[in-house]
Amino acid sequence: MADTDLEVVASVAANWDSQQAVEAATTIIAQHPDIRGFYCNNDIMALGVSAAVRASGKSGQIMVIGTDGIEPAYAAIRAGTLTATVDTFPNLTGHIALEMITRILEGQAVPRVVYSTQNIVTLDNVENPLP
Repeated sequence: MADTDLEVVASVAANWDSQQAVEAATTIIAQHPDIRGFYCNNDIMALGVSAAVRASGKSGQIMVIGTDGIEPAYAAIRAGTLTATVDTFPNLTGHIALEMITRILEGQAVPRVVYSTQNIVTLDNVENPLP
């Protein structure tokens, strides 16, 4: 972040709860009226932040990005009330995990780190999110 013009103005735990996220975001927006975006560690909190942004009258001015790729987040992206979600595609992660288990049971070596697919889902790719 040091090499960017971005500044983190707050980091608040909302305990994976939508209502706590609404309250935290409402406070942050009041304290930092020029804020340009929120990143939330899950989509439930992002949906709460999105509600706070709409209530502040700053829709379209403040980006809200969540993580998980749950269907309500996809619906909010389609509706234009959520900017993006980072979808981790748990079904693909599960497939990779089963493949690694099978390899281990067969005595094969497996890599120490196994990467799974993630993608940022926006209005541009919400109908076809896989990279």
